Amino acid sequence: MLALIESDLSASSSLDEFVREAVTNAVKHSKATTVKAKIERHNQGYLSVSVRNPLPQAVATLPPARSGIGSQTYDAVTRNWSLSTAANHVILQGEIPFMPKSEA
Repeated sequence: MLALIESDLSASSSLDEFVREAVTNAVKHSKATTVKAKIERHNQGYLSVSVRNPLPQAVATLPPARSGIGSQTYDAVTRNWSLSTAANHVILQGEIPFMPKSEA
């Protein structure tokens, strides 16, 4: 699937920016030592990206989101995104437009 993603330079670049910013924020704000990313292709012309990391100890929920570099990046590279918590994890999800050049 990597070669297929790389065939769409815009999606590849957007995916790189999204995951890079998500990992940076997980380390900076949650002091995460592990981060997991999952990418799924949807036939409706987008990639679904999920980046998760454990919630910091002693934190039950996320504080209200503030507008910053991260949210500006996510707004620029996705058609929509969300930040939530579940099962003691922070979960950032986004949908990145995807139009591969070839299925070969």
